[in-house]
Amino acid sequence: MKVRGIKSEDLLFGIHLGASKSDKTWPVSAFAALANMITREFDAKIILFGSPSEVDLGREFETLAESKPINFIGRTNIAELSALTKKCALLVSNDTGPLHLATAVGTKVIDIFTANVHFMETGPYGEGHYVVQAALPCVPCAFNVKCDNMVCKDVITPEIIFEVVKESLGQESLSATAGSPIWNDLQVYRTYFDDDGLLGFILS
Repeated sequence: MKVRGIKSEDLLFGIHLGASKSDKTWPVSAFAALANMITREFDAKIILFGSPSEVDLGREFETLAESKPINFIGRTNIAELSALTKKCALLVSNDTGPLHLATAVGTKVIDIFTANVHFMETGPYGEGHYVVQAALPCVPCAFNVKCDNMVCKDVITPEIIFEVVKESLGQESLSATAGSPIWNDLQVYRTYFDDDGLLGFILS
């Protein structure tokens, strides 16, 4: 699949900004800050994915990011989305259907969990994916809870996800920052298959 603006040698990172409910979405400003770190460190291009209802999220991202992304929000069918995510070195996403499509085509993912979603129920299937969730007494919250102080989003910072990005790419182990206060109130898991072929999550 040839796409204008993408060369075969480009390093591509996918980002999915939306989710089925707004309380399940990491802030667009945080995604943009993460994208800035990625483009500076890796000289990479960012591809945005999402449904037509998430077009405004893409526009907000474009106003905040230092480098203009390749914006495919609302512009792909399933086959095109599969082909594009397969080109990505990594997809960073809220817990969404397209994230699971990315795992199916072999793309590594970092899955950000907030609100009432839990990685043991809807985490990515496959080896070597990452899930990030706040380690707070209220997380995950019960369904239909209306929260006016979503600290579960606040403790997951762009700096945290960037550290996970580097480990996912084999650049630097999370152990390099072990003991740092940036990990307070967080849990980061990596997926694996056990000896019986069952999916498991190991604390990183």
